[in-house]
Amino acid sequence: MVYDPVHHQTLLFGGEDSSGTPHNDTWVYNGTNWAQLSPATSPTPRLWHSMAFNGNDGTIVLFGGCANNTCTPGYLGDTWIWNGTTWSNPAPVGNPTPRQSAAMAYGSATGLILFGGLNSQGVLGDQYFWNGTTWNTPEVEPPTARFDASMSYDSVNQLMVLFGGIGTGGPLNDVWQYNGTSWTQ
Repeated sequence: MVYDPVHHQTLLFGGEDSSGTPHNDTWVYNGTNWAQLSPATSPTPRLWHSMAFNGNDGTIVLFGGCANNTCTPGYLGDTWIWNGTTWSNPAPVGNPTPRQSAAMAYGSATGLILFGGLNSQGVLGDQYFWNGTTWNTPEVEPPTARFDASMSYDSVNQLMVLFGGIGTGGPLNDVWQYNGTSWTQ
C-alpha cells in the first residue's frame, strides 16, 4: 500500500485473503471510501511485493513478491508501473533479481531505491535505483543484508532512512541513513 500524492489517493494492490489465496486486485482510498478498480492490465496475483511512489514522474512502482505464500514456483522479478489509471509492465533493463519483502522508497534527494529482500539464495543486501526506465546498481556500500525492513524518506534532512528487518542472524534493530552518496549507520 502506498500514497499517491498526484492523484490524492492511497493505492493497495494484491496480497492474500484469510484462506491464503493471492489476489491481483487494485484498490484506491480517497480519504473517505475504498473503491476497487478494474484496470485494463494488472500484475499477476502476488504478495510480499514492494511498492513506492516515484516523485520523478508521478507514478507508483511495484516490484517482485511471490505468487503464493510458499513462493512456488519461485520469486517474482517483474517491474510494474501504475499511472493512476492502469498498470504497465515496461520490462526494463537491469531488473533486480527476483525477491520478496524488499524495502522500497522515494526521496527527492535520493530517487527511488529498492534494497534487500529475500529469495531462494537467502537474505539479500543489494540495492537498485530506478530512474523511470531502468534499474541501476550504484557503486555505494549498502547496509547489511535484510528483508522486511522499513524504509522512508526524511524530507527535512533529505535522507533515506532504513530501519530493522530480519538479517541472516535474525531480527535487526539498527538505523541506516542514505544522503544520496553514501549509507551510514
